[in-house]
Amino acid sequence: TMLYWIYQIWHDAKESGAAWADTFSFLNLFGYITVRAGLATVIAFSFSLAIGERVIRKLISLKVGQPLRTAEEVHKLAELHGGKAGTPTMGGIMILGTTMIAVLICGRVFNPFVIVVSLVTLALGVLGFLDDYQKVAKKNSAGVSGKLKLAWQAAVGMGAGLFLYENPETASYIFY
Repeated sequence: TMLYWIYQIWHDAKESGAAWADTFSFLNLFGYITVRAGLATVIAFSFSLAIGERVIRKLISLKVGQPLRTAEEVHKLAELHGGKAGTPTMGGIMILGTTMIAVLICGRVFNPFVIVVSLVTLALGVLGFLDDYQKVAKKNSAGVSGKLKLAWQAAVGMGAGLFLYENPETASYIFY
């Protein structure tokens, strides 16, 4: 929103003949979705690098680690699975947070496609959080049941599809 808003201000100034618009002609770059997408990637990655170590340390200090599966559950992979001991879980919170910050900075937030993708990402992130939380709280590797995960994902997908189908701005993109 922020970068596109800056672009809109520049574009309107250029259209009205403002003298300063020629000086800041590089702001035209923010009108391109590819530039904003690339910047969003760099921003999300940079934020993840900046806060990642602290988030991981905090998760370790809170002892928020996923319980290991038993040898019966993973069969011959038990030796490889043992290397996960002590690995913190719930790191998706950091990924979701940095991604949403990047979308707010670089995306056109009121674009229906951006709305749908953001809401689907958040909804599936909530599912991942609930799955990790149940694993940590119950101290077993089961988490949310497969049926509930599938139902949640289907409901989110159907809701997103229905929104796009019913929205006048996006309905024209439907192919028959």
